[in-house]
Amino acid sequence: MKNFPVGIFPAFARSLAIALAPVLIAHAPAIAQVKYPTGPIELVVTFAPGGAADSAGRSVAPYLSKYLGVPVVVKNVPPPRTGEDIFSRSKPDGYTIGVMAGAAVASDEVFFKVRFRGREFAWIATNAATPGVIFANAKGPIQKFEDLAKVAAQRPIKIGAFSIYSSTTVATIVALEEKKIPYAFVTGFKGAAPAMTSLIRGEIDIVGTTLGSGSAFYKSGDARAVLLIQSEPDPQVPDAPTVDQVGLSPSSGYLGPVVFALVAPPGTSKEIRDILAAAHKKAIDDPMYRAQLVKVGFTLSYVPPEKVQQWVNNIYDAFEKVKPVVEAHVKRSSP
Repeated sequence: MKNFPVGIFPAFARSLAIALAPVLIAHAPAIAQVKYPTGPIELVVTFAPGGAADSAGRSVAPYLSKYLGVPVVVKNVPPPRTGEDIFSRSKPDGYTIGVMAGAAVASDEVFFKVRFRGREFAWIATNAATPGVIFANAKGPIQKFEDLAKVAAQRPIKIGAFSIYSSTTVATIVALEEKKIPYAFVTGFKGAAPAMTSLIRGEIDIVGTTLGSGSAFYKSGDARAVLLIQSEPDPQVPDAPTVDQVGLSPSSGYLGPVVFALVAPPGTSKEIRDILAAAHKKAIDDPMYRAQLVKVGFTLSYVPPEKVQQWVNNIYDAFEKVKPVVEAHVKRSSP
């Protein structure tokens, strides 16, 4: 029997194992892969039907369904329930997701005692943006921004708001405070759509909300845009002046457009997040989805997964900046 040098077989075995590794891996059972999704997904919107948040969620849901291969069903959880809190305690299995405005999540946490931590949500990527607008009744006495001061000389401006802490309402407060225009809030609305309806009825003077929420009223001619709450013009509201054009300081704390993002509950695994991100990116690239966004008053806004957490952090920082102004108003208004 022929003798082989010691060490030949171990070395040969190692070489063979290295050579065959790709083949073995390719034919091995995919036990480490996440089998997701296998059933319907619930997409949470934390506002009532008819507003910008609802439009943002319902616009992307069919395309997520298309690229995930399962039904994606929108569920509205409007105030006074705290949708973010309910969402934060959802099982992180990918079958509850949401479309939320980063500003809405941040404002709830900055101004209220809540049990959730929005920075800890599994933010996937952004998809849609809509500018903040101050709307007035097209048939009322406020036809342009300067008319606010004229009406306020007789009585405080009545502002309709579902929350004085929403980003667009906060921006409205900052604008009127800077111009020293007296105002009072009419609250209790369950969303921007009911507030806009009240505006058209002549029950209030203005509503600070998003173009997405006021788009139908604006396009019908029932509402007039008297201020675009950002420094850059927007072709969707060509008749609305920007904060710069009416002499407001851009550094006063205007938060810019309201941007929506796909989000999952805290603790959602990277594997599930990656699957959601891939389907979401396919939706973003779908021409039909882009056309739908424009139809409902949005523009495409894509912050990818690797940058979305910094986007969230920036929003929180912006709300912390304007918090003293808003709290001063609340203190003055308290009995």
